[in-house]
Amino acid sequence: MISLDLSNREIAILLWIFCLSIFLLGKYPDIRSAFRPVFRSLMNWRILSVFFVAGGWVFVCIRLLSDLNLWSEKDLKETFVWIFTFALVTLFNVNKSKNEHDFLVSSIKGTIGASVFVIYVAELYAFPLLVEIFIYPVLVFFVIAKEFSKRDDCKILEYTSEFIIISFLVSAIVNSVTHVLENYENIDGFYILKDFCLPIILSILYLPFVYLFSVFLTYERIYVHLNLFGCDESIRPFVKREIFRRFGINADLLRRVEKALRREKIRTRAGAHAIFSDVQGIWSKERYPPKVCSSEGWSPFWANEYLTEVGLVPSDYYSLAGEFWSAETSLVDLSKPPFADNLAYYLDGDEDVVQRLKIVLNVNDLESASCSEEVFRSACLMLVEQAMGNVSKKIQHLIDSAEQFDVIEENRRIKMVSTDMAIEKYRGYTRKFMIYCCPEYQALGEGDVAG
Repeated sequence: MISLDLSNREIAILLWIFCLSIFLLGKYPDIRSAFRPVFRSLMNWRILSVFFVAGGWVFVCIRLLSDLNLWSEKDLKETFVWIFTFALVTLFNVNKSKNEHDFLVSSIKGTIGASVFVIYVAELYAFPLLVEIFIYPVLVFFVIAKEFSKRDDCKILEYTSEFIIISFLVSAIVNSVTHVLENYENIDGFYILKDFCLPIILSILYLPFVYLFSVFLTYERIYVHLNLFGCDESIRPFVKREIFRRFGINADLLRRVEKALRREKIRTRAGAHAIFSDVQGIWSKERYPPKVCSSEGWSPFWANEYLTEVGLVPSDYYSLAGEFWSAETSLVDLSKPPFADNLAYYLDGDEDVVQRLKIVLNVNDLESASCSEEVFRSACLMLVEQAMGNVSKKIQHLIDSAEQFDVIEENRRIKMVSTDMAIEKYRGYTRKFMIYCCPEYQALGEGDVAG
């Protein structure tokens, strides 16, 4: 007979979930009425097919572990917990990831990180049931309070909440370690080790399916785009076959193809070959970047990484208009919405050489301007150091104090431009910091306007 063998902590959690569900369903009729459309959506054959395939993959993994004596019916509870806390969550989040490699690496790190060991030890032995029932609403309250304190910048509440949460974690660890020491002779060390490693092993075995599912979603988006906008109907079957033949299950290349097709419509077979060759060429250059003479500018593949420390990583380098190439980051919020200040990083030049680096700060709310300016200043200094090797006192002084300047330093043109803007009652401004490879370089569309 299968037994889930719930701990006091798990019983307390299930009890609170049950009570909260009863309260919400009784108090708010809208929640009850929303169940039917949500259930109907989940019963869609496309969603069900994904669940069935994922379930089949998990079943095969469990069967494999069972044959290796690494899984038994005693592990059923841990397996259910893993399914609902990792497998399903990862499946829902895979479509949000911008980079499959980073997503998979972060998933693996999250699975085998030190925090996993700490949490496992903390949950090894639970407190008495009444204590667990009392602790959880208090803990949830302070977790929520901590998040709200960050939004409202209330340091006292944030530190108090952190102290209580950490105190609970430390108490749980001490409780578990005490039980282990008291019952050391009766503890099955192999079972505890297997219990700890099981979610990690399942996660690693599950990640290939996540990767293939990500590839499938990318193909689906590409084919939908081709059917609607991105390709003449007469050559559409050829383009689809060519994409699969050239790129197979390489998620990175497929993501680049998807972006390229959104920028340019395919009208002929020659046009398709040109776009796909460009994608493969840039991908190959990123793996083996060609050397760029410092007097000509910067390698786009090195310049891409200049501001990674401040979270500014541009997208793929691509042809913007013939001989002009570009890459940019998405806008990174520096303050609270709805009128958040934001920062972005841009590269432009030709196919092999970046000839202008640019950071743009948009201040939409003057109340948060000082903090955003500090981030902008740090990013500018970092960019100068990465692009030129050092930051002179003159340039540092200008970045620290001048709103606008245009100077030549070591045959590089360094420029700062500030422009005011107005959004209803919120006044703001934009600041642009640029480094040109040579004083006479002019970016696409810059003209006489401050770029």
